[in-house]
Amino acid sequence: MPAITIRFGIMNETNLPTSYSDITVCNGVLFLAGNSLEDIKLTLSEFSRITKKGGDLYIGEIPDKDEYGNKKYGDSILSWLYWVLKNESLISFFKNLKKVLIALFTSEPFIVYTQKKAFFMEPKSFIKLVGDYGFEIKEYNKHLEIDKKGCEYQSKSRWDYLFLKIS
Repeated sequence: MPAITIRFGIMNETNLPTSYSDITVCNGVLFLAGNSLEDIKLTLSEFSRITKKGGDLYIGEIPDKDEYGNKKYGDSILSWLYWVLKNESLISFFKNLKKVLIALFTSEPFIVYTQKKAFFMEPKSFIKLVGDYGFEIKEYNKHLEIDKKGCEYQSKSRWDYLFLKIS
């Protein structure tokens, strides 16, 4: 068997055998795909099932606050453009307006890729929640991000966690 095996699945139904993984990694997934606490609990149950006792669970990029709480523009392109103008910049507004106009008058598709809802939880509460599924915290830190110049900086709201499977 190879030292590293990567398989695709969904977060709460991996189709992996029980106690299969020495290290389970979930980076940048829970906060976008876990739209409800029930989704997160189903996923943690699956992680507990597939991670061997004594194994590690890494969960990265869990926000400690609602990063999308101010994106109240519904599904309207005009409301979204107004939101961009009000919350970003005039330059960003005109860049996005140009994309919308190109899409209206050509066959170019227009896609607004902005998440409007995501999972978030304060670190103490998240550590307790994961603990309910047989894990103990080993360490947690602010997530490191990289800016356009390649410099690292600590995220304002996201955390990375490393847990040990104890039961």
